[in-house]
Amino acid sequence: MKKKILLADDDKDELKLISALLRNRGYEIEVSENGEDFEKKSLDQFDVFLLDINMKGIFGTDICKRLKSHDNTKNKPVILISAALDLRTRANSCGADDYISKPFEGSELIHTIEQHL
Repeated sequence: MKKKILLADDDKDELKLISALLRNRGYEIEVSENGEDFEKKSLDQFDVFLLDINMKGIFGTDICKRLKSHDNTKNKPVILISAALDLRTRANSCGADDYISKPFEGSELIHTIEQHL
């Protein structure tokens, strides 16, 4: 069974590139272009969450905190992807399982996801 990833980023080009990369690796991908759209999804169906921090509506760190506070998602990996300089601090403060600094190599993203699955 394919692992399902929910990717949230308000940059449409980033969504396309990351989605294509992950689909080519056999993952099932669903995308969200903003925080509000993200929270309308049935979150317990996903195996991994990839969140940009700076999105319109709700920050990825706030979504991460919510995911980590709900019983049905608290044990699922949350990986932050961002160009923020204080990414490590932000990831630690919201309870993210990992983080990747933009720009990143596709192999780094795949490796990070596979570490958590």
